[in-house]
Amino acid sequence: MSKRRISLVMMMMLLITSLSYANGQETIPYRVEVAFIKTIHISFPSKINYVDLGSNYIIAGKADGAENVLRVKAAVRGFSEQTNFSVICEDGSFWLFQADYAEQPTQQYYEMKSMHALLAEERPTNIQEVQLSDINGESPVMLDLIMKSLYQENKREIKNIGQRKGRIEATVKGIYVHNDILYLHLNFKNKSNVSYDIDYMKFCIADRKRLKKQASQELPLYTVREFNGNVPAKIVVASQYHTIIAFNKFTISPDKKMVMSIVEKNGGRHISFDISPADIINAKSIKNIIL
Repeated sequence: MSKRRISLVMMMMLLITSLSYANGQETIPYRVEVAFIKTIHISFPSKINYVDLGSNYIIAGKADGAENVLRVKAAVRGFSEQTNFSVICEDGSFWLFQADYAEQPTQQYYEMKSMHALLAEERPTNIQEVQLSDINGESPVMLDLIMKSLYQENKREIKNIGQRKGRIEATVKGIYVHNDILYLHLNFKNKSNVSYDIDYMKFCIADRKRLKKQASQELPLYTVREFNGNVPAKIVVASQYHTIIAFNKFTISPDKKMVMSIVEKNGGRHISFDISPADIINAKSIKNIIL
């Protein structure tokens, strides 16, 4: 399916229409069959934050190494009463399931479509949305759509923020804002002959100038979301890697700066560079997204 650009105003209307469709009627649960000797797996479009089981007839948990996959099976063999369970994901989506026992389930893997995919197909959905306290009142679904759009477009708006070390180059491709969320688009290039594994990234606000006898004061900045297309943070030789990182809105006084640090796993090619208060203030307002 070809990508198309749509204004955020139109996107919000589609989102409201879709969620109104879901909220205006009784939510229809997804039906699944569970077994005692077999495990079913349900794949969600984002990380699972919360699972609630309707009874002790079933057990469930995240699959090892997969934050978005839920394993479900029967804890009691041959239970006759119908039960249910619900799931809340990081993107704010709420999913309700109805579970029946089956000795031999007709389906053992379920893949749930994201709101992004359903809206792209202009289909109504019975996915519910919950408000999450960590994103300043922004719609979780809208935040998720914006991050995926910025990632897919992969456009370079800024050319002078970044650093190169050991033939590893880290740059900021763009700084964006929508409502009370700031988005950083980061890009990494590996021009060396050794792969580069990102251990972690750290962000803080620090003093622009510091006297020799003055202790450095740093205020940590915490990310609220990251989207990298589910690509491992490993930059192999002669390749690139990019990611979108979201923060709750902040500004920086003229005597401060934002510092970004990237730490290499089992290595010493750590990278650190500054982002100025003007760069944050001049964040580009997001007017449309790609579906």
